[in-house]
Amino acid sequence: MAYLNPPQAGNPASPSFSKLYRSSNLYESVCLRCGQTVYQVDRIGPLKDFTFYHYGCFKCVVCGTKLTLKTYFNNQHDSEDKQVYCASHVPKMGPGHLDNSAVVIKTALNVPRSSTFINEQIRPGGK
Repeated sequence: MAYLNPPQAGNPASPSFSKLYRSSNLYESVCLRCGQTVYQVDRIGPLKDFTFYHYGCFKCVVCGTKLTLKTYFNNQHDSEDKQVYCASHVPKMGPGHLDNSAVVIKTALNVPRSSTFINEQIRPGGK
């Protein structure tokens, strides 16, 4: 029966127990806001993008309002933006606009009439 040898301190090829434990520790994460270690008791997350925050760091990046998992918003228009926002400061796209240069509008305005036939059921008397 073969036994595994424990890692030796002088051997650089064998990783130390503390390095293995630290790299695979599921109870520690890094706060996205401050970059410090977030422990289980002071953690909010994982959020949709698998990020974590301290309770004190989980606030709107614009106004500093404390947020909860029900009141935070992400930037839906920029997937690289990992910050959290309150409802009034979440980035929104402005309303779209159409003018005569829009392709669909231009096509609809330039469609030739197919006939001068008037449907009597819709417009009685041809008016």
